[in-house]
Amino acid sequence: MTTKADYTAEEWHVIMQSPMAAGLVVIYADPSNPVGLAQETFAVSKMMAQQAGAPVGNSLISAVAQEIKDSEGRKATQPTKPAKGSDLAAAKAQALGTLQQLNDLLAAKAPSDEADGFRQWIVATAKQVAGAAKEGGFLGIGGTPVTPAETAAVADVARTLGVESA
Repeated sequence: MTTKADYTAEEWHVIMQSPMAAGLVVIYADPSNPVGLAQETFAVSKMMAQQAGAPVGNSLISAVAQEIKDSEGRKATQPTKPAKGSDLAAAKAQALGTLQQLNDLLAAKAPSDEADGFRQWIVATAKQVAGAAKEGGFLGIGGTPVTPAETAAVADVARTLGVESA
């Protein structure tokens, strides 16, 4: 069982950024209209907030969820902004890079059951973002709940984290 105290400030920053990074991989894969973008972004916040009030049996998830209860913690979840002028593919690659750092960090410092649970939680966050808004259609009518690009993005998140099924 690890806690925030087991990580350096830089390592903790990677952990805190990871849920939003997973969401951004999906968002960048198939950008939505402004309403859909808001729904997808909100899906990450909702996933973290759900954990803040419920015991999850994973100390790392609980620590992240507790940290987002204040504005400073919520600010820490925001990933590093992509370089000015970078395209969506570069921004997606940057978000996947954050997830690779997370995976390496978990492998080095967290017990395997805790690390696996955290990885699964990050993949579940990506899935929630993928299903948060319909793509296509008009005014919410028609459209696809999860596009092939979003499905591929969730698979990219899972693959980066070494999670078997996405």
